Amino acid sequence: IIEDDPLAQELLSRRLTAAGYRVIVESDGGAGIWRARTEQPALVICDLHMPMAPGELVILGLRLDPATTELPILVVSADLGRLGPEHRVDGVLAKPVRPADLLATVERLIAALDLPRSRPERGVLR
Repeated sequence: IIEDDPLAQELLSRRLTAAGYRVIVESDGGAGIWRARTEQPALVICDLHMPMAPGELVILGLRLDPATTELPILVVSADLGRLGPEHRVDGVLAKPVRPADLLATVERLIAALDLPRSRPERGVLR
């Protein structure tokens, strides 16, 4: 999860951890891009409003890097109108996010990856 708001971090993290996901949280875009490159999560959840690097730049940075170009990205933001087709995101949810919508969207995106069923942990980078 790449999110600068501590409350949003906590809410997203709790919901996903309770559903069995391993969650990593970064509070700024640059650190989030680095963690995505090094950790290779199954999914990135990203806000758009962040002080150091806006989410739009984070998304473009992930898409331009060969190591993360195919990584599914779910945007969770109060201002989804800032996204354009160049961002190539895989899902969007408006804040405040309903827990059922979050989990259904994450499950759909993870299922589309067709990961091996024997994998012991499911990773989500937030």
